Amino acid sequence: MQALYVAYKDKVEFFFVYTREAHPVREGKEGGPAPRTPSEIGEPKTIEERALAATDCIRGLKFDLPVLLDTMDGHAWGVYHMHQAATAVIDVDGRIAFHSRGPQGVQPGEAEKALKQLLASKGRLADSGSSR
Repeated sequence: MQALYVAYKDKVEFFFVYTREAHPVREGKEGGPAPRTPSEIGEPKTIEERALAATDCIRGLKFDLPVLLDTMDGHAWGVYHMHQAATAVIDVDGRIAFHSRGPQGVQPGEAEKALKQLLASKGRLADSGSSR
């Protein structure tokens, strides 16, 4: 995903959306200067804890994508049918152009195909009409 971000960051808005911890541990280690590993992160109870977990995740993956946090009630999770380590490509109208489920299903190649199709159609899904 980092490579896609580097290739397309000047053409599309690109975000890492942190929703939920994939495998939270019962008693997580508190965040600090060194990133925690997945086996040290518990389920966040506050948005501040979610922000720390997202920071650890991004640092551990060595990504420099902009990060968005899902709400504590999982709004993005529900609206975009998210899953941990999923990829979603959203058109300018908020419609899902591509969606995968991770972690094995992140599918950067398929995401890139969707990005290229959207760029060729001014950011809209082909069937979303051209009345705007």
